[in-house]
Amino acid sequence: MSQKQFKFFIEGDPVAKQGVKSRWTGSRVISNMPRHTVEYMNYLRTEILCKLADNLPLPVFPKGTPVKLTVDFYFLRPESVRKGSKYREYHTVKPDYDNCEKSVKDAMTKVMYEDDCQICQCGYGGKWYTNNPREVGVNIVIEEVV
Repeated sequence: MSQKQFKFFIEGDPVAKQGVKSRWTGSRVISNMPRHTVEYMNYLRTEILCKLADNLPLPVFPKGTPVKLTVDFYFLRPESVRKGSKYREYHTVKPDYDNCEKSVKDAMTKVMYEDDCQICQCGYGGKWYTNNPREVGVNIVIEEVV
């Protein structure tokens, strides 16, 4: 049995998933997700769909298929961060890794897998600085666990 594996690099500044915002209006509560979070997740979903082969059924990994996910986030190095320091290669400021990963997981739901509960292993991903503006983005590796 062959193992399915997909690799994607999606350009653009990574955006962390923010929680739903709720507010009272008269006698009821209105809840919605921040616009930039929804736009980023839609952008990720669209880019992944464009990179997939046309003849693949969706979701790529059917319900019940265990999946391993590895996600790396690349941010542009600001001028204030010295180059060459081994401790400065990691992106150690906000947004948090887990919140960035949530936006990727939710964007891939119904496209790569039925539900993100199918993710049973996570590879060693991270948040990194890069000097090249064309390398800013998200590197995703998703594969079937055999």
